[in-house]
Amino acid sequence: MELDNSKPITTQRIQDLKKSLPDKPSFFKEQVRKLVLGFPGIKYQPSATFTGSEDGRDRFQLKIPYGHNNFLTWEVIYNATQPTMAPDFILEEGDEFAVPIEKIQSLKKWRAENPDALLDIVLEMKQVYKDFQKTLVKNLPNTRMQFEFSTLESMKDVEFLLKRKDNSLEVVCQMPFPYDPKINSLTTGEQDKKLMMYIFFWPETAKVPEVTLSWDNPSIWQFLLGGKGLPAWESETVTISYIAQVNELLLQGAEVMENRRKLLKALEDTFGP
Repeated sequence: MELDNSKPITTQRIQDLKKSLPDKPSFFKEQVRKLVLGFPGIKYQPSATFTGSEDGRDRFQLKIPYGHNNFLTWEVIYNATQPTMAPDFILEEGDEFAVPIEKIQSLKKWRAENPDALLDIVLEMKQVYKDFQKTLVKNLPNTRMQFEFSTLESMKDVEFLLKRKDNSLEVVCQMPFPYDPKINSLTTGEQDKKLMMYIFFWPETAKVPEVTLSWDNPSIWQFLLGGKGLPAWESETVTISYIAQVNELLLQGAEVMENRRKLLKALEDTFGP
């Protein structure tokens, strides 16, 4: 049974999670529960691999969202004979990425009775992977990419992913966007929900970057952008300026939408629904 935290958390999903963890120590169940509920978008899949544990499943696979429609695949392995020991991890991100286990502080501080212990490790290891990807992008021998990286790396929660696609290097930059809660509430109904902007760079080609937004309601976004979609990216466009341009367009659209709502509300109060 796969549990996908990209979907809303419900009582039924919590019950399904408990059913997927038969005969596990209570600390194990609580750690996995806290991990699934506390890590947005993560997917948990019990392994079919039989080992020495009583129920044959002392390991499971995690799909960790990273980049645009991309997941990191990590296998978590608990010690079947000494389950209170810190788990081992198998990462499927290639030989070039190796986690310096001795530097993972949450592993050193592992306590089985801590319900956040597993979540803390996964979050810290994802940060290590995030820093690893930043280093890869920073060291690319491309002046334009180095400039764009220098303007973006300090932004809060920005992530980079370097991968080879169709025989060409592709850099995906992911960042929360926009920064004004008014736009979030208009497009998702949730002021604390992060909307994401993805920028795709191809440092080995002359192709201009492409941009996409993770919109939940395309029709509202189209309205906010005046029905014209995202602005074109010209050859001289700078990422920071482009972000500011899109943000201004969305704020203008949000103001128009809010004024329209106020007008409709006033008409309803005066003439009835």
